[in-house]
Formats: sequence, structure tokens, C-alpha cells
Amino acid sequence: MNDSDFIRAEKVPMTKEEIRYITAGYLELNTASSLLDIGSGTGSITFEALFANKNLQVTSVEINENACEVFNKNLENFEKLDEGIKNRVNLINDKAPSEKVTGTYDRVFVGGSGSNIKAIIDFAYSRMNENAILVMNFITIENFYKTLEYLTESENFKKPEGSLISVNKLSDIGPYRYMKPQNPTFIIKTMKI
Repeated sequence: MNDSDFIRAEKVPMTKEEIRYITAGYLELNTASSLLDIGSGTGSITFEALFANKNLQVTSVEINENACEVFNKNLENFEKLDEGIKNRVNLINDKAPSEKVTGTYDRVFVGGSGSNIKAIIDFAYSRMNENAILVMNFITIENFYKTLEYLTESENFKKPEGSLISVNKLSDIGPYRYMKPQNPTFIIKTMKI
């Protein structure tokens, strides 16, 4: 999916196209049956996952009401392309950890955590099936470092792996073209033991 496929709004975060592709690869979506998307923003990971795996059920959690409105607009838009997609997604407007999230999942993605990363990791663990995959994206060094340290010391997860992805997109600047840099993104992947 292209970034241009998504309805956007100011101050509503969205995982960019190339980062979504890499994140989807880390999530191993082709073998997944359920995904919990924490901090879903516009829903870009949710919808990328739903289109990648036609059998996937997704629960998305987002605290920002404006982001939930954008998410729902994207849901309406994508329902036109893939009738029935609404039946495979559940959006919860709440802060994670959320008591509204029920069941367990074989994939968990964390795209937004604020300063609550340890509680969110513990919450994710409580909602993960055995051998479930956890993937987290960060743009700040501090959250990346806290997460890496916490996971490395944890006995609940396998040794984490990760990447730093830096993307530059071909863009116009007056009569010229240049490679416009995007925010570098840290990606961490681990698995529940």
C-alpha cells in the first residue's frame, strides 16, 4: 500500500510505507491469525496487515480520539476495496494497557507507547500466545534503549533483534529533485518464551 492510499490528519502519526513493509516482514504476517496493534494512529499497520493476510483478525488500540476518527475514515475507504474488511478489525479507543482488550494474539505490534513502554511490554506479554511475535517501532533513541534493555533483562522473551531503518524519498524541490530524508526508525523484534 502506498502512503497516498491513506487519509491523514495533522498530529495523527502514521508508519511510513517502507517502514510498514519491513515491519510486516518482521511480524511474519503470512502465518499469523491474530494481531494486536497498540498505538495504531491512522491504522497503517492494521490495514497493511489485513491486506497482506486475508484471514487475519486485528484488534487496534488507540488513545487519541482524532486518530480514531482518521482510522475509521480509512476503514470506510478500504472497505470499498476489500468488502468484509470491517469484520476483521476491532478498534478500541483506550490507553494501553487496556482492560477492553480481550483474548490472546499470535502477533503484537507496538507503534506508540509514550513513556509507558515497560507497562505496554508487560501487557503485550499477558495477551500473547506461546511463541507469539512482538515487534516494536521507535523514532526516539530513549524509548529504543529502554525497550532493548528491558527485553534483554526479561526472562519472558527471546533475545531481541533489531534494525535502524533510514529512508530517503525522491522529492521535488523547485525545478530539481532530491532525496528527502524521513525519520530514522528503530525496529525491535522478539518472541514470547
